[in-house]
Amino acid sequence: MHADIDALNDEMVEKGVRVFVGGLHHAQTATSISVEGCETQGAYLKTDENVGGFWVLECDDEATAIEWGKKAAKACRAPVEVRKFH
Repeated sequence: MHADIDALNDEMVEKGVRVFVGGLHHAQTATSISVEGCETQGAYLKTDENVGGFWVLECDDEATAIEWGKKAAKACRAPVEVRKFH
């Protein structure tokens, strides 16, 4: 899997679409902070799934972004969300 993600990252750089990429440690290593300032160990959302990382891409249109998302899902062997920035 890591080799597939590395290859995808290389392709994104080669095509000039990758702005940023970041992998995240597992959610159980997070420190969550409430509105009141209380700290707790672990993710604030109690779920079996979590985000393992993300890409920021600069694409000409949504269809192109979705195509990159399909490649990412295949490389990661997991679902991928495609979202726009505000």
